[in-house]
Amino acid sequence: LDAGEKEQLLRLRFREHLLGEGEARTAVSNGLVDLLYAACYDWRTTLGEGTCESAWTVVTLSATLAWLARFEEVPAKEVAVSCVRRCLAYPLYRHWRLALAVLDDVARVLALGAPAVLKCLLRLHALLESAEGEASLLNSLFLEDYLGWAQAGKGAASRQALLALGDAVRAAAVQPADMPAHFCALDSLSAAPEEAALEDSDDESSAGEESSDEDESREEGREGSRFDEAGDGGDGQNEPAPGRAAPLVTELPNAPAQPAADELVAAMARCATADGDGVEV
Repeated sequence: LDAGEKEQLLRLRFREHLLGEGEARTAVSNGLVDLLYAACYDWRTTLGEGTCESAWTVVTLSATLAWLARFEEVPAKEVAVSCVRRCLAYPLYRHWRLALAVLDDVARVLALGAPAVLKCLLRLHALLESAEGEASLLNSLFLEDYLGWAQAGKGAASRQALLALGDAVRAAAVQPADMPAHFCALDSLSAAPEEAALEDSDDESSAGEESSDEDESREEGREGSRFDEAGDGGDGQNEPAPGRAAPLVTELPNAPAQPAADELVAAMARCATADGDGVEV
């Protein structure tokens, strides 16, 4: 923790809660997973910078903050399914592999121990504190108590308990079959990585074929241009004289010679005399 985060912890008021061992290991621990999932999603999608929508995102993703949900199952399966389901329904970026990646981020944070958990909770506290409306009330209801509980590092907040909770999150293994029935598009997501790999290989092969076709067409174009240059009077007869522009239409090599202008005028005069018109040219 840096100096600012330590000062933020000193400003908070911590209350002592009388929780049973079973309740602390179920509802409180699962609620911690729910809060960490919202924090990790916002961190991953905004690269840790946050946006004006970050407070809305974390409140919407966390069922604990959104509608005071309580997860009482001993394994982390129930809360993991809830987090993935809400990730696929509410935020801006909704993708199956993104939802699972954020769940893995939660397990990594828990494996790092209390300091990493405190940093995530402090970031949530800052986001809700700066949000508009009454979102800051959630700090008094949840975040401040969770910060005090995690900072104490006792019972379910101990190093060993957080490691076990991280292992339980990894072992949850959320599948498309765990989603609601109306998420019908998720039926084929179990094989999504393999299909994506096949699509990438197909794209690479098609790109290679297209590049080879383009190379062949360019080579044919070069050969055609060389053939045209060789056929356009290789003996130099059709080359324009220096200083003169090339004619727009070149004569064929074997074309008959055109008669001179004087011969044409004489021929026209003879035709006119033969007809008796008496027209002088």
